Amino acid sequence: MRILLLAMGSRGDVQPMLALGDRLRREGLAVAVAAGADFGPFVEEQGLDFEPLSFEVMEGSGASSARSGSEGRAPTPDARLVSCARSCGTSPRPSQAT
Repeated sequence: MRILLLAMGSRGDVQPMLALGDRLRREGLAVAVAAGADFGPFVEEQGLDFEPLSFEVMEGSGASSARSGSEGRAPTPDARLVSCARSCGTSPRPSQAT
């Protein structure tokens, strides 16, 4: 079974997924972590597969925000779900496509 752990946020959101992923891997499951592309080396150095999301996490004045590449605006929740579905290797339902 392949498990995809989703971590959308800062390192504080990614770190617990790495601990969970490590435990699941030790139980014999195939585990990947989906997070912003800037976390790729961090995830892979823990021995887990990495799936980049199509938006990046950036920190600003004490709060995390997501950047989609369009003038720093955060992607919509639907766009985030589409990105996650692509990371899982599936296509979103037509009603969810953005």
